[in-house]
Amino acid sequence: MEPGYRDVGALLNKAQADQARAEQVATLLAQGEEYLGRGKWAQAAKAYRQVLALVPDHPEAVARLAEAERQEQVTKLYTAAQGHLEAGRWSEAIEGLRAVLELEPTHDEAVKQLAEAQAQLERQEVEEHARREEEARQAELARLYTVADEAAQAENWSKAIESFQAVLRLDASYRDAPTRLAQAEEVLVTEEAARQREAQLADLYQKATDRIQARDWPGAEQLLREIRHVDSSYRDVKKLLKQVASEQEREQRLAALYDGAEEHYRKEEWGQAVELYGQVLALEPGYRDIEAKLVEAQRQHHLADQYAQALEDLQAERWQEAIEGFEAVVEVDPTYKDAAALLTEAKHQKELASLPKPPEEKKKPPKPVGLPEEIKPPHRIRPEEQRAKRLKLGQLYREGREAANQGDWEVAIERFGQVVELDASYGDAAYRLAEVEKRRAEVERQKLLADLYQRALEHFRAERWSEAIEGFKAVLETDPIYKDTAARLAEAKHQKEIASLPKPPTKSPAEKAKPPGLPEEIRPPRKGKPPKKEKPLKPVGLPEEIKPPRKKKPRGLPK
Repeated sequence: MEPGYRDVGALLNKAQADQARAEQVATLLAQGEEYLGRGKWAQAAKAYRQVLALVPDHPEAVARLAEAERQEQVTKLYTAAQGHLEAGRWSEAIEGLRAVLELEPTHDEAVKQLAEAQAQLERQEVEEHARREEEARQAELARLYTVADEAAQAENWSKAIESFQAVLRLDASYRDAPTRLAQAEEVLVTEEAARQREAQLADLYQKATDRIQARDWPGAEQLLREIRHVDSSYRDVKKLLKQVASEQEREQRLAALYDGAEEHYRKEEWGQAVELYGQVLALEPGYRDIEAKLVEAQRQHHLADQYAQALEDLQAERWQEAIEGFEAVVEVDPTYKDAAALLTEAKHQKELASLPKPPEEKKKPPKPVGLPEEIKPPHRIRPEEQRAKRLKLGQLYREGREAANQGDWEVAIERFGQVVELDASYGDAAYRLAEVEKRRAEVERQKLLADLYQRALEHFRAERWSEAIEGFKAVLETDPIYKDTAARLAEAKHQKEIASLPKPPTKSPAEKAKPPGLPEEIRPPRKGKPPKKEKPLKPVGLPEEIKPPRKKKPRGLPK
């Protein structure tokens, strides 16, 4: 043979190197398999990594390396979990064993030890919970006993009894709590009779002040009157009664103004609504939704004035002014009444007025001779007469609207009546006439109710119960839901019944010094003179609303 033939030498060297590498790979694979069988996962992984360094894509080495690494990780996790189990760290042990089973679900020891660790953890938690509960119970017992002891030393027997009872509910034999409870109950019984009257008055007084804070004036007034009936000089009851009466008058005025404004608002009488909302805002700026209502009423009032002026210009054939007025209305509220339609009409009329007029015919048509009246042509109203009529209608309508806004119902009715008489279809004159008449009747009714209510309220505050009852009944006959009349009537009847009862005799200083017994209101009456008979009621004459008027001007709704 020829040694230097072509690249035989290089091929020979390559073949020898391949054979040597294959032998080394086989040796390493055998070592890795041996280490796997002996459970030496780190050495097996090292051998398989050497194989992959020689043959990177060797499939057996790749698979065996993954198994060795997995087994190595399982071993580490399991060993750590064993340490946690031995140290009684059950939560950490459970976590480690679960990690083992994620990698090796068939690891029998891990399954068994996980169940054991979970059971141990549950027992530990139960014991810990019971221990904490017992510590909390003992702490609560000590706290309640301390509270009870402090209350007893401060002679606050009700609180002491309540706290000792709470102690015994937790532990029926705790220290000397049973004896202390019996002592506190005995002392409380002896003192309760002396405090009952004062406690009753204090309770009523507290409720009355709470009602005052809540602005419940009728409720506060009733409670204060009950206190005054028992003890007329108790604390500052007289001063509070005056304060409540003053606040009631103020609340009633605010409510009357607000209700009147709401009525005007619903009827779209914007001028009156703005006026009354303004008065409410001046008295109490934050009253209900007054600020928003006032702004809206002012906006509607402005729109109504603009609309009325534009309508007057339209009826007076002032087309440009009417167009500008309706455009201003539509800009603020595109759907306001028929402003958009009237704007279109005004523009149309302006266009017609700008067209050249046709030449007048020289010859007048012959008058019909001898025709009956019913077929004669109608009388033609000259443009000057028609314009004058429209101007007069506009003036009367404006005066009626201004009078209605000012609450001058008689003038408003007269002006709108003249408009309807001249032209029944003029704008909304007929509707406004009906509304003004209805409003005048309602105002007169409200004035009568307010006068009747005020007089009955004066009788009520002066404790003239019979006259107050008659007055409130008269109000309810006219309006069964007027303000708080029904409640006032019931209270007047109740107070009349109380006033008819015999009052307890006044105690002398010697009697006041005696230890208290039963409360005054439940003691049997003393023997002695019978109670004075109640004076008979005065005969009722004519109702107030049909008596001759007084000099004093009756109160009513503000204009």
